[in-house]
Amino acid sequence: MTLIEGTLTEHYAKLWSYGVEIRRTNPGSTVKLDVNSMPNGKNYFIKFYVCRDANTQIFPIAWAVVCVENKENWQWFLDLLKDDIDLALGNGLTLMSDQHNGLMEAVKELLPQAEHRQCARHICYKGIGIALSTCQPVLDGQGPKDLVKSIFSN
Repeated sequence: MTLIEGTLTEHYAKLWSYGVEIRRTNPGSTVKLDVNSMPNGKNYFIKFYVCRDANTQIFPIAWAVVCVENKENWQWFLDLLKDDIDLALGNGLTLMSDQHNGLMEAVKELLPQAEHRQCARHICYKGIGIALSTCQPVLDGQGPKDLVKSIFSN
């Protein structure tokens, strides 16, 4: 299988050329790759950020891959995103998220004027404090989406 798919090291090594290709095919895109350079000459992946605008400022897409989801990495991501799409303090911006503590803190610091709301899926699974197994009898065989609808329809 490794022969077909390659190793993790080989895949991470392709991030450099992937970033170059994104910039080549989507001029104006931002690509950031952070690595730890070791004394032995090896580089170890830390984080990767992409913000590309394939349709001229109508719908930019930004995403990142990091070692761990924490406040520091959320601040790094939001700082880059703020610069890429001119967010200033977040006035007029609405964020939907799982409300990870690190993300909530970073948004409060970097985008204090942004509206920050919780994703309905996460309300069902986390916010109402009911485990999915507990939801199932209430739903009478229907999915979590129906539970969320019933919560907000009352």
